[in-house]
Amino acid sequence: MGIIRKIAAIILIGTSLSASAQFDYQRSGASMHRQILNFVFDTDSTASEFQPWAAGYSVVVQSLINSDNDLLLSTDFSALIKKLKEHETDCEFYHLCLADLYLMRSFAAFSNDYNLTAASSYMLALQNINKTTGWKRNRYSMLQLVLDAQLYNTFPTLAKNLTPQQRIAEFCRLQHEIESDATVPATFKTESALLAILLLPSLGDDGTALLDIYRNSPYIETDSNAASALVAAQALMHHGQSAEAAKLLNKSLQNGHFDKCNMFNLLMGNTLSNLLNDSCQIFLTQYIKRQSNNADTGYAKLKLAWHSFLKGDTLKTRLLCNEIKHSPASTSDDRQAQYECALQPYWDTTLLRARLLFDAGNYADCEQLLLNARENIKSYSAVQLNEYAYRMGRACHKIGKTDLAKHFYSIAANHNLADVVYYPCYSLYYLGAISQAEGDTEAASNYFKQCLKTNSPIYKESIHRKAKLAGEGK
Repeated sequence: MGIIRKIAAIILIGTSLSASAQFDYQRSGASMHRQILNFVFDTDSTASEFQPWAAGYSVVVQSLINSDNDLLLSTDFSALIKKLKEHETDCEFYHLCLADLYLMRSFAAFSNDYNLTAASSYMLALQNINKTTGWKRNRYSMLQLVLDAQLYNTFPTLAKNLTPQQRIAEFCRLQHEIESDATVPATFKTESALLAILLLPSLGDDGTALLDIYRNSPYIETDSNAASALVAAQALMHHGQSAEAAKLLNKSLQNGHFDKCNMFNLLMGNTLSNLLNDSCQIFLTQYIKRQSNNADTGYAKLKLAWHSFLKGDTLKTRLLCNEIKHSPASTSDDRQAQYECALQPYWDTTLLRARLLFDAGNYADCEQLLLNARENIKSYSAVQLNEYAYRMGRACHKIGKTDLAKHFYSIAANHNLADVVYYPCYSLYYLGAISQAEGDTEAASNYFKQCLKTNSPIYKESIHRKAKLAGEGK
């Protein structure tokens, strides 16, 4: 899921304890809210003032969990806004629902490059949120912190002069304040925790803050709530906690969450692939079969290609790679799959196993595997040698062997291969990060500058942004 789509997830919020008959959340909105967060999207059957908001809410959730941008673009948010205005009132929740719909229209317009509509819709959302108070404003402040962080990357003079650590601390403070507020309904508390887990990476969190929220928030209901389970499993998997993610996903399978959302199949297949478990192919195949819009099917096929390669099935590996290379890539993961398949002639069993062990969080096993295979490097190509050095650097870095990490990163920082693989550019960034942690600011600055001058065939924007922020002490 890309950063703009993660930011868009913040609009999936809305609750109130209004005492008035109109926009009474407990009477007319709470049930809808719970259903949508549990991936049940039958909102048309409920005739109430909440229906336009719930309809838009459902569209955005379905768009996010299915990587379905076409659904978002085909929805007439202006019509939903007009319908909601038929129930106009001074109730704060009316303004919050209206602000949400304007934000939804802004995101849809932005996705379709209608920047003027996107900007004007955002300002209308802001006008409505200014008519609310308390935790509703805190929720919006969380969004503004995320937007401000992105603004700093493109127009730093217009953004607040905050470090990532300051933004993360303020974001977590707001989330905790919402969670601790007795007037906030439980469903919204669950939602605020989910949004924190989704959005903290965009502020520069390395996983520490979001995993703390996952493990300590009483409102992440992974057994009863499909959204909680999906977001938590994604967070665990992306931060090297594949074994824990697999346990959570097994519970979700038992709880019927896989039938509600196909993304669970992709997560389970990916997680089991990292754990070198043959059952990965069952879930990856199921994901491909069920995904009607083909989003992320290239990535699922890449994981199947890796599995086939490790099993020695070269014919199936080539067939899958050819399918990936000749299919449209609609998501960032699909583009990654095409990049990886372009390098298929350089695939090596040991290097691929090491990569999967690392992704699963088994860093010591990754290092040991590479050490045991060091005699094989005599036959490696320049690209394979570069990957070997990079994988050793990453494994040693994770287990605290910083001197060895620096040694291997220095080998991997080969500018001659920067147009072919991403390892040189990333190695320079990690050398800067180690130097910065050791207090050698001059060396760190030099490495970050080198990173910014080094090309990368993929992930270039993200790693250059990280190097820029780190180099500026942000």
